Amino acid sequence: MIEPAQADPLVATMSAAIGGPRGRHAHGYVDWLPAGAVVLVLTTLTFAVGMLQKTSCATRGWDSGIRYTHLCASEVPGAYAAQGLDHPVLTTYWASVMAQLTRWIHDSTTMFVIVNGVGFALLAVLAAFLLTRVRPDRPWEIAAFAVSPALLLTGLVSWELLAVAAVAAALWAYSRGDLGLTGVAIGLGTAADVYPVALLVALLILSIRRRELGSWAIVTLVAGASWFILNVPAMLNRWDAWKGFWSQLIHHGAGAGSFWLLLQDSSGTSIAPATLNICAGIVLGALLVGILTLGVLAHREPTFAELGLLCVLAVVLVDKVYAPQYVLWLLPLAVLARPRWRDQLAWQGAEVLFFCATAWNLAGLMSSGDGPAAMYDITIAIRLCAEIGLGGAVVFSLLRPQTMTVSSNVVVV
Repeated sequence: MIEPAQADPLVATMSAAIGGPRGRHAHGYVDWLPAGAVVLVLTTLTFAVGMLQKTSCATRGWDSGIRYTHLCASEVPGAYAAQGLDHPVLTTYWASVMAQLTRWIHDSTTMFVIVNGVGFALLAVLAAFLLTRVRPDRPWEIAAFAVSPALLLTGLVSWELLAVAAVAAALWAYSRGDLGLTGVAIGLGTAADVYPVALLVALLILSIRRRELGSWAIVTLVAGASWFILNVPAMLNRWDAWKGFWSQLIHHGAGAGSFWLLLQDSSGTSIAPATLNICAGIVLGALLVGILTLGVLAHREPTFAELGLLCVLAVVLVDKVYAPQYVLWLLPLAVLARPRWRDQLAWQGAEVLFFCATAWNLAGLMSSGDGPAAMYDITIAIRLCAEIGLGGAVVFSLLRPQTMTVSSNVVVV
């Protein structure tokens, strides 16, 4: 098993405080404390701290003004009283089950949040476990997921962890060569959120490189069937609500956190939804063609996680809205595709800054005389640059694999 200080230069440097990296003649691992188990414990602790961080809203009211100043705002409480959710079907099913369980335990909004929080924690631990199994020789790399500040702050904001667990399951299933289970996981993820469909593009690129389009067809057919089976009840029973979700995606204008909002604010113009759809489609198509070219011509074969991260990043960069919790879309892919603490800290630091700025902007604390929420726009730009930098690091590693050297069992990138 490869140790953290052998794989990551930053960890190797920091280990100097306790004597430096482990030498070649040192004894083996301590059997009673497996690295994977530590990762799961860390994930649990991180999520527990995240739930405690929301207690200000729980004690003073989820609709109170402090929900933004204290960074404890969440979409979950509002779903308890609502008759339905304007979300993908798996999210709606989950919320309905959690609501029934809440009424059985204690009929209150706070209990609904607690019940969902426990469920989300289990999903986070499941995702961490599956990610450690993708690369069982390097489980410590998933510590960047387990102790993620993004997970701590945004895990209880919405229902993103449903799709995160599904994406982790897809990565694990594909690492085992189980195409059917990979398709089921992607179908479940797409029924919880739209972005996991980008993983099919990543697999298509791998299939083209390997000349195995039949494998991609199997995954795609199973994913489509899984998504359809989950959506059929909603399509039959609540067609207008089901159609309304997809209609909203099409007719939505430039929303908070997006590149398009930044473009509008900087230019002083407004982009019509129809024009925005065309522009976003063209840019997304260009990015995906670039990723396809990279995946086919790269010096070494990209991993599923690397191509998946690049494809989801392309979606994130051109999306018409970017909420702070969307960082979770990237997290499981990023810790596998770029398991370097230097890159993780830089990217997640920018995401945390954007999370805080979004909340404080909604609280009216970031307005500026130079324009509407000018400081907020700056944090959007910082976050976009960090995301591009994360993707750029993956691209560079594919174009220049010779920059990876191994010396005394230490891998340096």
